[in-house]
Amino acid sequence: GIPKKVTVYYYGSFAQTHRGHGTDYAIAAGIMGLAADDYRVPNAIKLARKRGIDIRFVEEEGDSPIGHPNTALLDLKTDDRSVKLIGCS
Repeated sequence: GIPKKVTVYYYGSFAQTHRGHGTDYAIAAGIMGLAADDYRVPNAIKLARKRGIDIRFVEEEGDSPIGHPNTALLDLKTDDRSVKLIGCS
């Protein structure tokens, strides 16, 4: 399902480059199930918020919890579930 609240924690170089490289809207698009070639991807953050998803991005100082320079930890929540996952590229 689609979460109601998403907090994305960036580590390493992602903490400095996520906005400029489009990582923010790519993650938002993925959360909503948009295809990579969907024309709405660049506006995915606004679309997520219009759909009632509280999405936030946090730039962490310090090392990645998995030791990779491009790390994103996603904390996804609905009313009754919470899931955390970590991805890197």
